[in-house]
Amino acid sequence: MQGGNFSGYQAYKHVFTSPSSVEKVPKATRSGNARIHGMTSVTPASIAYIATQARFALSSASVFSRTDSVTDSERFYHSVLEYFDDVDVDEQREIDELLIWWNR
Repeated sequence: MQGGNFSGYQAYKHVFTSPSSVEKVPKATRSGNARIHGMTSVTPASIAYIATQARFALSSASVFSRTDSVTDSERFYHSVLEYFDDVDVDEQREIDELLIWWNR
């Protein structure tokens, strides 16, 4: 990846499709993680996973671990999932729109 502007969308594509999918000319020679695992759409769990990875990358922790006391990745992951699950009707519309955006 070139440059320093790496968005959440690019991170998602990098992990679930292929690193080259964020470049202008894809050059992947094998199936991405999404295809390997039968993913057909972006899910709250996959967004939580990418958010957790991004949070770790920005932290001072040197090793990724779900029980790391610095980043507490497991707790963070579950709190992101709760954001998607514990909503009222108005918030649900926003979440639906968010998932539509991610899936376009």
